[in-house]
Amino acid sequence: MPREIQEPVDVTDDFDRQRGGRTYDHPAWGQIIVSKVQGRTELYGSDFEHQNFVSISIHKSQLRRDLSHDWHFSKNELIEVWLSEAQWAHMVSSFGVGEGTCCTISHLDGKVMPRFPLRDEGQIFKPEADKRLDDTVNELRELERKLTEDTFNLPKSKREHLLAPVRRAIEQLESNLAFVSRSFGEHLEKRKEKAKIEITAWMNNAVRRAGMQAIAEQIGTPLHIEPPKERPNHDEKSGTN
Repeated sequence: MPREIQEPVDVTDDFDRQRGGRTYDHPAWGQIIVSKVQGRTELYGSDFEHQNFVSISIHKSQLRRDLSHDWHFSKNELIEVWLSEAQWAHMVSSFGVGEGTCCTISHLDGKVMPRFPLRDEGQIFKPEADKRLDDTVNELRELERKLTEDTFNLPKSKREHLLAPVRRAIEQLESNLAFVSRSFGEHLEKRKEKAKIEITAWMNNAVRRAGMQAIAEQIGTPLHIEPPKERPNHDEKSGTN
């Protein structure tokens, strides 16, 4: 079904009217702002805290016609979302792929969204692994019970020969495997911390190299570097713009 066509509304105030300008509004007009932000925060879909991230905000927009030019001004913010640099790269390079890219909603309709704790993958993994371990042990005990019943009429040596592997498996699962699982979890945690440091260092070096290359390419041309905006305080940024 085609959308209806609605003419823009003239919302010029008296001051602009006296100067000869005109301002127009339309419910379908908007502006999108992308910024690089510095400030530590957690991001949905990421396992660690970030020092730098990308902010995308969408605003209502007005058109001002003055001096034979169109001037676009952002109005009330509709939504602001945050993405890690990796999420930003994934978003702009994977059109129509999968279910989209995770993002963190910072503001919605002028309201500040609550923060959330970082997920501890180790705390999530361990209960799942423990449950699977318990289920496996229980299944082996049930197998031991059935074998004991089915081999009741066999000679004791033959029965013990059949039951020994099952009993050894239960013993290994209840003692050694639990220790290995715990040790493996601790190892992964240490490796994850090291990986964070390596990734951060690599990203900083990559950004530095890209900046030096851009400077080299811009020799003889004024280079304008816009400073990153500081992360807004959750308590300060509220209401509409």
